[in-house]
Amino acid sequence: MPTPLQPADLSAQTLLAAPTRITVDAQPLEARASAWYGTAQGNPNPFIVSVRVQTLDGAPLPAGTQLVTAYLVRGTQASQGRFVLEQNRGPQAAMQEWVSRTRADRTAFPNGAQLQVVALLNTSQGRQLLRVSPDVTVTTPN
Repeated sequence: MPTPLQPADLSAQTLLAAPTRITVDAQPLEARASAWYGTAQGNPNPFIVSVRVQTLDGAPLPAGTQLVTAYLVRGTQASQGRFVLEQNRGPQAAMQEWVSRTRADRTAFPNGAQLQVVALLNTSQGRQLLRVSPDVTVTTPN
């Protein structure tokens, strides 16, 4: 069983060492993400990051699998996001999506920047890190 993570353990180096696939209750899981700046006028939180956790074979996510938070890593800097479940697809869903909407400093996450995203998950086996693969490019839709 994985050792619970402590805040001091969450350096950029530790986060980037997280696996890109984990197995929970005999189900292999992976994560995908996207990051972009919204263009809607008056949007107070234009930086949006979406993290999707899914099974590889389309089977339901293991019971209790939830995103605690996700970290955005750029270089040696790691930032923690506040994520909410965007759409609950139900207990038999093979994928769940969590979204963060924030006011980000465009110098920290400029358009075109490459980010690594690492999800911290609650699972039946304790808290586990899961690194998103491939890396994420920050975009601004036209």
